[in-house]
Amino acid sequence: MTVWENMQKAEAEAAIQNLVIKLEKKRPYSLERIFNTLRSGSRKTQVVRSTSTANQNQHISRTIKTAPNLSKNGQMSSLSGCFRQDL
Repeated sequence: MTVWENMQKAEAEAAIQNLVIKLEKKRPYSLERIFNTLRSGSRKTQVVRSTSTANQNQHISRTIKTAPNLSKNGQMSSLSGCFRQDL
């Protein structure tokens, strides 16, 4: 009976050892996948930030160009020529 128990124990330990080896082999692959996902997310974030900054710069340049055309009350001064009083 003791021999059978020792044999079962040895088989169980061998199975556990095999599982540990498999997990150790999979771990670097899993970590690499996680790191690749993080890198991809960082690249996407950087693209969105640069696009957002470019859009903000365009908006600011348009605002700077149109600011002189605004009158004191916030209306476009160029529209005043459309409604002539002398007709």
